[in-house]
Amino acid sequence: MNDTRGSIWRKWDLQVHTPASIVNEYKTTGEKWETFLENLERLPPEFSVVGVNDYIFIDGYKRILDEKKKGRLKNLARFLPVIELRLAMFSGSKGHLNRVNYHVIFSDQIDPEVIEQQFLNALWSQYDITPPFADLKKKWKAIPTEASLKELGQMIIDSVPRDKQGDYGSPLGEGFNNLTFNLDQIREVLQRPQFENKHLTAIGKTEWADIAWNDHSIADKKNLINSVDLVFISSASVKDWEKARDHLKASGVNRRLLDCSDAHYFLGSDQKDRIGKCFTWIKADPTFEGYSGPRILDQAIS
Repeated sequence: MNDTRGSIWRKWDLQVHTPASIVNEYKTTGEKWETFLENLERLPPEFSVVGVNDYIFIDGYKRILDEKKKGRLKNLARFLPVIELRLAMFSGSKGHLNRVNYHVIFSDQIDPEVIEQQFLNALWSQYDITPPFADLKKKWKAIPTEASLKELGQMIIDSVPRDKQGDYGSPLGEGFNNLTFNLDQIREVLQRPQFENKHLTAIGKTEWADIAWNDHSIADKKNLINSVDLVFISSASVKDWEKARDHLKASGVNRRLLDCSDAHYFLGSDQKDRIGKCFTWIKADPTFEGYSGPRILDQAIS
């Protein structure tokens, strides 16, 4: 798919949630998926590559591939499947723990069923539940599906005092948010031959930044960010992105910082996490291989 003009600048948004996502805010009077597809088709022409991130499920990615085969989404050159996992390490204050988000961007040359069978299914026996609700693992041993995550979430909500239950989200969201995975086990699964040279990894900058710098965490904090290919952020402005990048530079760590929409809202929303809000330009062919090579640093924000 090389362009006769050579490598050219295009926008890449590697974190877009679909209506099939565990958490999304796509509200419309019409049909959600149709509105979502129309939003993608209305993106400015500089948009070329989209990462489809529905957390631990890829049904949305499969739907997009089907729509592409039917002739939709001709304006976008490439869709990449992205899996987002919560790591069994935490940031934030003692009273308010945030999970660190770990993203795996797979090549679109990998069949979705391979991702499900060889990656996701390999991790299901390795899950854990966040410390406040760890005892629930004895009661909940289901393979994660939308229904089973709702069940876990409801168990979590039911386990807290009634006057505190209003502080919690939906059962599905709570189930997912409290499901964690061990980083070493994720890395081990990614070493399988099916994924060799066909995946990139990223962490969320915001959650990583919330990990305290202290004698107990400083080594793990640096090792985590330096071990991934990319760092994701959804910035409200270019200035905010620059500030975040400068913070990484001052900390002496990986600063391959990509702004993504982290879209949960439709075009036209006043929320920053909306379709089309992405400041990242990549100078590469619009393929997984185009970005995963030596030109990984050849990017711009505007």
